[in-house]
Amino acid sequence: MTPNDDLDPPRPPLAATMFWLAFAYLLTVAGVIHRAHQTDISNLEEWVLAVSLMVLWPLFPAEAIYGARRRHESQSRGRVLRRAVLVSLFPPLRMGLRHPMNGLVWLPRLGWRVPGKDLLATLDHAFRVPMLVFAFLILPVLGFEYVASERANANSWFLLALHISIAAIWVAFAVEFILKFSVAPRPVLYVKEKWVDLAIVVLPALEFVLTYWANSALLARLLRLTRVSDQLSKYGRLYRMRGLMMKSWHAILTMRSIARLMGRTPEIELKQTQEAIAAMEEELAQLREHSEQLRNQIAAKAVMKIES
Repeated sequence: MTPNDDLDPPRPPLAATMFWLAFAYLLTVAGVIHRAHQTDISNLEEWVLAVSLMVLWPLFPAEAIYGARRRHESQSRGRVLRRAVLVSLFPPLRMGLRHPMNGLVWLPRLGWRVPGKDLLATLDHAFRVPMLVFAFLILPVLGFEYVASERANANSWFLLALHISIAAIWVAFAVEFILKFSVAPRPVLYVKEKWVDLAIVVLPALEFVLTYWANSALLARLLRLTRVSDQLSKYGRLYRMRGLMMKSWHAILTMRSIARLMGRTPEIELKQTQEAIAAMEEELAQLREHSEQLRNQIAAKAVMKIES
């Protein structure tokens, strides 16, 4: 679907540039999540990841503020500001950011498109084959992580390849979720319906945060040499929680990959259709309620005119 000429903004390189910068930032975040707490990471790798984050991040708040200042009056001020804040907090969301002048979204090979059901269907079709490929890769990669863990620990190159494979899978799910969430007609409803996909994106990030927190806090406590046994017990529970979180991620990832390989069964399609009907009925009920309120207001005004 191509937007009308009067809606289509100029073809600035800024949209494409910011899209790929956001994608580069997502790759850097993937590197941090899946490599930063590994024992085999080199100083050069740590330096590259840290510098990349520091160089890239300021670009997104600056561009978000610039876009918010150029907001067209047809675009809600609150919505534009909320999106600017979200992009500043998590720059990969910039990939699907709506233009502050007309609400369009720029995507590679598609150009400027109107967000909504049609674009969401287009993305579903576009991601179908690539995500099937990743679904084929998930099971052997996770199998290597479990079965060949001793070999991986003994071979730094094998371990690096394993981490890169897992990071690539995470990036694929993150890109799919971010873009579909950004163009969905009702993003909040989309998150509720696709909470499994959201969990696949969020759980590794939480696992990294727990690991970093445990390592830094445990080291600080042990250096003080106070209540060492209590601290070891406390952070031992934290590490077990981290392990449970990653096992949950592996389980969800496996189930999602199997579901993708099996395709949409009639039962799943029926459930999704019923959920869509329920959402439409809820929206229709709200419209009827609003219509009744307007009708009452009009009737009240008519009565006041007659009485006056």
